[in-house]
Amino acid sequence: MLTRPDTVSVARDGDGIDQEESDGRIQVLLVGDAKPRAVEVTEVLCEYGIDIRLAEDVSSALRFLNDTGAVVDAVLLDSDPRDEKCEELLAVVEGLPNQPAMVILSTHANGLRPEATWYRAAWAPGTTSAFALAAILRMAARGNAHCTLRRFARHFRLTSKEFECLDRVANGISPKQIAVEFGCSMQAVYAKLARVSTKTGCANYPEVVARLFQFSCHGLGHGNAIHVE
Repeated sequence: MLTRPDTVSVARDGDGIDQEESDGRIQVLLVGDAKPRAVEVTEVLCEYGIDIRLAEDVSSALRFLNDTGAVVDAVLLDSDPRDEKCEELLAVVEGLPNQPAMVILSTHANGLRPEATWYRAAWAPGTTSAFALAAILRMAARGNAHCTLRRFARHFRLTSKEFECLDRVANGISPKQIAVEFGCSMQAVYAKLARVSTKTGCANYPEVVARLFQFSCHGLGHGNAIHVE
């Protein structure tokens, strides 16, 4: 049962949710097979800047996502994830153009198919407080690409400038465009990317991006080496 706002004992400002993250409301599709609880979740999360759209079951959620083309920031699954259609929902959500976050609010882990762990869903127990759940939804809705890049840079001890260059090329920006943005020569950009390649054990910066992809999937050391010409 979610804790209502007037009983939450944690601070509302600056604790758990950065001010930058708490600005603006986010749109969440709540998939719940218990209507009274779904209504309660909707009312409580509304106090934390979360606008909820309700789907009474997984089939309704699939129709909503496939037929309406509506854009949501996150999908909150508050039903038994052992239902085979839940895995179908996870696959549909992952394939949406804006890739909404997926959060599963459940205590039904027993009997869950291992394949369900393929998807990037976050799990939270059914007893999670409204404040904590709002924080999880907001963090998940932001996506984890930038956080992954920062962890990658810390792991390989990249400097701030090297990190900035890698951030740009990972987002498809060419060295020429980076040079214009940074107000430096292309040689300087290539020199930074060469240092990134050396630190990460790669032959060139496209190979670094491939290694970053492996890192984001926790795949380093679990497959064949990647070589990009």
